[in-house]
Amino acid sequence: MGTDITIVGEIWKEGQWHPIPDSEITVDPGRNYDLYAVLANVRSSGYGLPGMADISHTKFKPISEPRGLPLDISEKYEKRCSIYQCPFYELSWLKIQEIIDYDWDNQFVVTQGYIKPKYSHLFKKEELRPTLPKYVTLCRLPYRGLVKVSYLMSYRDYIQPDYFIEGLLKLGAPNQVRIIFWFD
Repeated sequence: MGTDITIVGEIWKEGQWHPIPDSEITVDPGRNYDLYAVLANVRSSGYGLPGMADISHTKFKPISEPRGLPLDISEKYEKRCSIYQCPFYELSWLKIQEIIDYDWDNQFVVTQGYIKPKYSHLFKKEELRPTLPKYVTLCRLPYRGLVKVSYLMSYRDYIQPDYFIEGLLKLGAPNQVRIIFWFD
């Protein structure tokens, strides 16, 4: 059992918001809890990368705290919410431009990995992850003979939001499209 996100979209035309057909919203972030944390401070307690057992518990800085439904929501989505009586939590919305403008590259998270001892000198605690030679492998899980190293990763490298943003850009101009989303 986990937390899922539902995303619907609206586009600004003729002075009001119009629903984007569900079939056009093909972006699915999966259960990327770190992305949820940045979108609306949901599950922001450092769940870390999938399969990574030993990681700092990071609280990500959200783009916005949950905003609820927009006051000028399209009739379709207002009805959809009232029909389901909002059986979800942390309902919010963001313009695509807000997601693009978020400072993905200058905010950092401390993370850990495991590496052969002879390469551990490449890592200095809480510095940016070094560019490793191709023959050096950084593992997420501890294996016999490996040592733990700590390093910083940008939110962009850690959360990997680019596929999500690229999918949203297909919906229209970033300053004229917003997503409304909730978690269940």
